[in-house]
Amino acid sequence: MIQIEDYAKAVEDFRRLLVETPEELAEVKLSADFWSLKEIVGHLVDSASNNHQRFVRLQEQTRPRFPAYEGETWIAIQRYRDADWGMLVELWMGYNRLLLWVVGNVDPAALPNTWEVGGEEHTLEWLIQDYYRHLSWHHEQYGKRLEQLRQGRKSAGGNYLKQTAPYVVPTTDGKLIEEHFGRASTGQSGLSLAHMVAPPNWSEPVQRPEFDEYTLVVRGRKQVEVDGEVVTLEAGQSILVPRNAAVRYSNPFPAEVEYVSVCLPAFAPELAHRAGPEA
Repeated sequence: MIQIEDYAKAVEDFRRLLVETPEELAEVKLSADFWSLKEIVGHLVDSASNNHQRFVRLQEQTRPRFPAYEGETWIAIQRYRDADWGMLVELWMGYNRLLLWVVGNVDPAALPNTWEVGGEEHTLEWLIQDYYRHLSWHHEQYGKRLEQLRQGRKSAGGNYLKQTAPYVVPTTDGKLIEEHFGRASTGQSGLSLAHMVAPPNWSEPVQRPEFDEYTLVVRGRKQVEVDGEVVTLEAGQSILVPRNAAVRYSNPFPAEVEYVSVCLPAFAPELAHRAGPEA
């Protein structure tokens, strides 16, 4: 369902956060692996420009071919950290006003039109919804980063960052995901660290991720199917599943399981390549 009023509110809420941002903080990087506020906004400009093409061209035809884009590479090429802050804010706002106009006038008959990417199929309706989910995700990341900069949570020597407010990933299956470091919480792309609690009878679809994943079980038991082999992890045990392996994580047991996951590079939904709806 297209919820244009909700999308407009999401855009306006983020606009207010941008205009409240002191320009002197916008280019500060907490570390080499953390995006600055300018780089977050630049990434969102790239997201808007790429999705503009998808929203329009998927109304012309189904299954068109779009080139992919890699966020880190685009940020580096365009040197967003050195860009004028006012220009970035105006560009993001202008693009998103245009997208609201496009989405508000989308042809309902085109919503089922499909784009194929990485072996997956996504409808125009799903892409529109996912665009605003992505914006909400980065809105929360941006707000936490701004708060870190304002409160000076980075140590005086610049040698550590204490995480006191991990990003809680929205889920629909009862699973708790708290990302302490990674793309959603701190903007890091090289590594992600998450604390998770999965309820009994929980399961994810099979996936072939583009990252190595390390899992350490804290309590309970977790089942891991790797290339057809079933492995059960007990509390205190760990496993490394290399990138591109066919893997399914689940908890078919009667008690919840608590574990810690580390992904190299950092987890991102588009890098997981799940065979079905994401958890």
